[in-house]
Amino acid sequence: MWFLDVVCDFGWFIEQEGHFTNPKARLSGRSDSQQIDIVLLIYGDDFNVRHLRVLLHTDDQQVAQACVNANIQAWIWTLETATILTTGVPFSVATLPNSAKFCTILGQGGEDAVSLKLNLEFCNAVAIDYTKVIMGLANWGPDLRYHLFYFRRFIDESLPLDFRWLNGYKMFEWHFTSNKSDLPNSAAWREFLERFRADLSPYLKNNQKLHGLIEQTRALVAHASLDDRSPDERAQEPHNLLQITFPTLEKMVMTLLNEHPARMGQLELVPKRNLKAEGVSNDVKSSNH
Repeated sequence: MWFLDVVCDFGWFIEQEGHFTNPKARLSGRSDSQQIDIVLLIYGDDFNVRHLRVLLHTDDQQVAQACVNANIQAWIWTLETATILTTGVPFSVATLPNSAKFCTILGQGGEDAVSLKLNLEFCNAVAIDYTKVIMGLANWGPDLRYHLFYFRRFIDESLPLDFRWLNGYKMFEWHFTSNKSDLPNSAAWREFLERFRADLSPYLKNNQKLHGLIEQTRALVAHASLDDRSPDERAQEPHNLLQITFPTLEKMVMTLLNEHPARMGQLELVPKRNLKAEGVSNDVKSSNH
């Protein structure tokens, strides 16, 4: 037998040290695609769902993995939906930082099998630089209010990556088409994209245009982030287009805001991956222009 652990609460998972007992509820079923029996075990307390373990009644690891690949999204989204409907409060399983990836563990064993131990290391809190806060307040004029509406959601790392990606897209849509939902046909947008060809061209399909790649990603994000690639394609590139294009989208968003004529201050936005390379911890740095 194999099991799949789906981490819903990092803190609770760490405290258990790989040992899970007394599930609050269980549901037996069958995988039609793999023709194996499965059992879903839900762990938690009186007020919170903490963990999901799925028992896979097969001794074949490839069959277990295929069953997980075919059903993982359905299991998770069904659990999230049922929990929200029951409790009336927001609920989602844990995702890895700055990604749309679930934290899952596939292992051999049954209901009482010991899982992995997990530990998280947190960065030390950084004192707020209130000078930069004030400079940020003065950095953008009123004409950028709609851009900032989307940008604020784009940079909020507490939000799911797909939601953040869409808000970056919507900012471009507002900027280039006045929110007319016709971004692919904007000549100015296509010209802007050309500046980032070096970043995006490795992911283009045969005869695909840059704006076509962005639209392909938007469709992936807007339609439940379903990845229809073959197992071989996923093995070569585990990340989907959402994760692949996000760093470039971040660079594009910040370039647009830095170059906007309504920018009034002396702060220059810098993509976080560049900041890490430079040893800077914030999303803005001082500029001389």
